[in-house]
Amino acid sequence: DQTKITKLLNNVICSVAGQSVISNAWDALFRDKNGGPTYVKGEKIVIKLNLNNGGKSNAIDASPQSVFALLDGLINQFGASQADITLCDPARENQCSAVKNYCQTAFPEVNYDSNLGGFTPNAFAYSAAGPTETSMSTAIVKSKYLITMAILKRHCTPATTYHDLTDKTDY
Repeated sequence: DQTKITKLLNNVICSVAGQSVISNAWDALFRDKNGGPTYVKGEKIVIKLNLNNGGKSNAIDASPQSVFALLDGLINQFGASQADITLCDPARENQCSAVKNYCQTAFPEVNYDSNLGGFTPNAFAYSAAGPTETSMSTAIVKSKYLITMAILKRHCTPATTYHDLTDKTDY
């Protein structure tokens, strides 16, 4: 039920921002990020999705209904420009089909995971034990805002039964 999902997401965003109206919540979040000024049309917003099974279904990908709710709040309620928004999972470029199929009629000017510009080398320096990442999606590097959209479900293909988390044989 898209109406219920939109209401739920708006309530979460309002709660995080300490506001009762979604347009005011987005304004407060942008002002907080910017130290005062709000979003201005033309500033790029990247929404990083999780498209773990390649964007073709909702099995372990971002829910198209949740993405729709986020776009509705940003565009229809707050007034962000569709053309300023890119939906993507840079590790799976051009694999946003289920989200695009669901959202594109209402939001035709949003960039659905295409023309991300590859990767920008040495975009950041991170050092820790293990592999070192030295590049980042060019679309993200060139954006002013990055919204990471969590998926609140397993990060792997769902199983038919629940397994004890101490049993690592199915991971």
